[in-house]
Amino acid sequence: MKEAHIVPFSSQAVALLRDIHPLTGNQQYVFASNQGTSGEKHISRESIGAAIRRMGYQGQHTAHGFRTTASTLLHEQGFHSDKGEKAFTSRLIVSTTDKWSKHAETALENQQIPVNRLRVQDLADSPVDWSQFSLNRPQDIKFKPKKILRPHQKTAQEKVETGFQAANRGKLIMACGTGKTFTALKIAEQLTPDHGTFLFLVPSISLLSQTLREWTCAAPSPFLALLKIPKNQRPVHPSCQPIPPKPRR
Repeated sequence: MKEAHIVPFSSQAVALLRDIHPLTGNQQYVFASNQGTSGEKHISRESIGAAIRRMGYQGQHTAHGFRTTASTLLHEQGFHSDKGEKAFTSRLIVSTTDKWSKHAETALENQQIPVNRLRVQDLADSPVDWSQFSLNRPQDIKFKPKKILRPHQKTAQEKVETGFQAANRGKLIMACGTGKTFTALKIAEQLTPDHGTFLFLVPSISLLSQTLREWTCAAPSPFLALLKIPKNQRPVHPSCQPIPPKPRR
């Protein structure tokens, strides 16, 4: 593998690993084979079956049979597994890499059950300060400081304000990567009073999602966005779009 594939464990899985740590914590593998002297070998796919045979259950039980047994016992205790098999209304894919091919992106489009993807870049662009996040206390979320206009963005904002003093329309042209979305937010804030309304038009659903996500994260005060989307387009599900009870805009 060229890149490490990191999979987060549930608290139950972590508890099991801590229980087994005194037994194999000083060895290379968690489930080490007893055939080695220093844990340089791991158990094979036949190890569980061999253990079942040694306990005298050959022909009576299999490793996979434990899943069926657990399902039956949980059902008798009131846990109805069929509830988890009902049709989903939407799906979310959390990708651990942004290196998706064009075919993978296309496969998510026009699905019978809508699919949204949460990218690594989405997490990086979120207002959460991940350097201070801890799985031990996930409720303690620290946020990054709000962004401020850079000199070239401040110049663009001032020129737009000056232009509107002489005309009721205009065009702002900025190069890619210079922060057009954030600059547009600051222009809208400057020209729109509290509890005011402004119209924002975009040519694509992806740009609408990007704008809502960045504006929601970067705005100093909450605002309410009312979306008008063509019926043949997929709905937008921004990763951070809280609807405040009393929005200022």
